[in-house]
Amino acid sequence: MNYCLENCSELDKDFIYNVKKQSIYNYVENIWGWDEEYQVKDFESDFNIENFKVIVADDKYIGFIQLNEDISNVNITEIHIIPEYQGNGTGFDIINNIIEQAIKDDKTISIGCFIDNIRAKQLYERIGFKVVSITDTHYEMKYFIS
Repeated sequence: MNYCLENCSELDKDFIYNVKKQSIYNYVENIWGWDEEYQVKDFESDFNIENFKVIVADDKYIGFIQLNEDISNVNITEIHIIPEYQGNGTGFDIINNIIEQAIKDDKTISIGCFIDNIRAKQLYERIGFKVVSITDTHYEMKYFIS
């Protein structure tokens, strides 16, 4: 599938929040219970427009990615794709492109997911990420260059 990543604008915040909510609601509900007011405040406090890109395919927004980079690491903080566009390789391609650029920039790559999100963990392992730590709720993973 052809896709592109576009810079985010303030107008994209509602789309991003709704896609995130759709993606993580069940995991959060099962662990802590969903508190809409808390989730909105948390989203607002973490939303740094420069770290987000919207994923566009078929002339429509299908998801987003949030990256946090420093001098030595690229953290794929979040990647969410709406259900009807999942499973077609888009997430796989996006993550691999990030890995390729990080390797060129001599940076490590990290990602994480909820422990209950088996599909995400399997995707990340298929790409080459390894679990480096486990919390009560999340896997933290790193990509090791071989």
